[in-house]
Amino acid sequence: MGGADPHRRYLSLKSIVELLEEWISAAFNGGNQNRAYQELSNAVVSNSLLSEIDALKSRLDDLSEGRDDIKARLIRVKESIQRL
Repeated sequence: MGGADPHRRYLSLKSIVELLEEWISAAFNGGNQNRAYQELSNAVVSNSLLSEIDALKSRLDDLSEGRDDIKARLIRVKESIQRL
């Protein structure tokens, strides 16, 4: 993800976090009958999404740029998902 260039890795992780935040926002703002909510719920039930978020957090160790921001945002994303 982003190759060996630390800035590209940061941008890749930042984009993933932004996508997750938008997905969660759409899911919670649309009620439990919208597609975003249903897909998010399915990902939580299968535990695949939470595992992937943990994997993303583990990749932050070798990141210097924006590490604390990305980590805090991933924690908020995970907490939001767990409220489903």
